[in-house]
Amino acid sequence: AALAARLAGRAPPAAAQVPTTTAARTTTPTTATTTTTATATAARTTTATAATATTTATATRTTPRTPVAPAAPVAAPVVPAEASQFVAAAQAQAEASREVIRILKLRKDSFPTPAAWGFAVLDVPSTSTHDISAGQRGFRTLMRKLHPDKAGSAAGPGLAQAAEVAREAREAIERGLSLEEPPGAPRNLQYSMLCATAGNRKFKLHWASPEVRPEAPVRRYIVAALDPAYGRPLTAAVLEPDYCEALGRFVSVEDLTSYTLAEQELQKMPSLWQQPSATFHVAAANDKGQSPWAVIQVKLGSASGAAARRRPEGGETQNGEPAVDDPAFNKQVIRRRGPELRAWLEQQKKGPLASWLRFVNWPSLGTKDDLVSRIMFVREGVST
Repeated sequence: AALAARLAGRAPPAAAQVPTTTAARTTTPTTATTTTTATATAARTTTATAATATTTATATRTTPRTPVAPAAPVAAPVVPAEASQFVAAAQAQAEASREVIRILKLRKDSFPTPAAWGFAVLDVPSTSTHDISAGQRGFRTLMRKLHPDKAGSAAGPGLAQAAEVAREAREAIERGLSLEEPPGAPRNLQYSMLCATAGNRKFKLHWASPEVRPEAPVRRYIVAALDPAYGRPLTAAVLEPDYCEALGRFVSVEDLTSYTLAEQELQKMPSLWQQPSATFHVAAANDKGQSPWAVIQVKLGSASGAAARRRPEGGETQNGEPAVDDPAFNKQVIRRRGPELRAWLEQQKKGPLASWLRFVNWPSLGTKDDLVSRIMFVREGVST
């Protein structure tokens, strides 16, 4: 019993030590295992990281470099649409104000005719043709500038007055030009020979303006040459107001009283120069029509020439008309005009028609209708 008690008293310490030793032995391998596992894991991680780095480096070296695009230019700042509209509106208002001031300054009594005042109000350039269509275009252009939606309130109370003046100007042009008549023929047509050498012949036509009439203004002059091969005058030049570079100034219609004709410039009319004398015509014209021709004979072989409104070797009446062998025939030709003259000529025989044409140095060959048309052309400057 005592031995059992001693053994029972020692048993607990022994029992306590046994588990401790076992635990110690168990703990040591676990720790070692953990350390080994951690070390292996770290080693594998390091190896994998190194491999990844190596792969990345290799990939970086084998991939070509992408070129860098140049920087795009800096765009100008965009003006908002509202700002552009504001600027355009301001410009339109300023233009309307200027037009109102210009129009109200013009006085009708400062111009030779109401139509001339109308063209000035509508701002039709003096270099353009002054006709009804030009006045209508000028009116439309001006009224677009004076429209209340564009002019706004900047033009002030004069806007409505300026618009009314523009309408009056258009009416003045339409009334004036509707009453316009063709101008009279140029007066005192003469020539001066500048060069009489065959092949280089040159001479200058000069004349005086027709009688001034407000209802028959001159807008242009027409210079023509009678081509024997064609049997009628062919236009050589149309003289209109324009800027002259040689003179360095604007040449008005009042300054258009001469024209130089040169053989070298009329090569398309070879028959014209193959005759002892040539016939030239000058007419004044406007939007209503053309005046009768002023006709002159130019002696191609002479060094100088004098005036000859009609055939030099023939006689003339007091009115400057050709005095043909048959005074009664010539009187009827002079007295009649237009359709009445043509109807009378068609009733005449071919002989007197040809005789009259020969006397004024026009071709007399052809049918009777051809002769009638030539006489009409000589008398009135129109083809019928």
